[in-house]
Amino acid sequence: MWNARDAETIRARLTEEEELRRAAADYEGLACARCFKPGNTVTLRRHLIKEHGVAKPDVKDGIVMKIDFSAFRVQRKGRTP
Repeated sequence: MWNARDAETIRARLTEEEELRRAAADYEGLACARCFKPGNTVTLRRHLIKEHGVAKPDVKDGIVMKIDFSAFRVQRKGRTP
């Protein structure tokens, strides 16, 4: 069983790894919350400044997870209403 301190250390490390993955140049699992342009945290922060005039873009306010609806459409295509 983990103690609270160990659990917090592990949680922080996992968060750091996720942030690094989302900042990778080839990652496009995020999108601009205003216009839905896909990208990573680095390119989308630049995009928010340049295209939307956001002075200090924050991941929580202007960047959202990109949802791929193509798989959903394929599933629903075979269904009868």
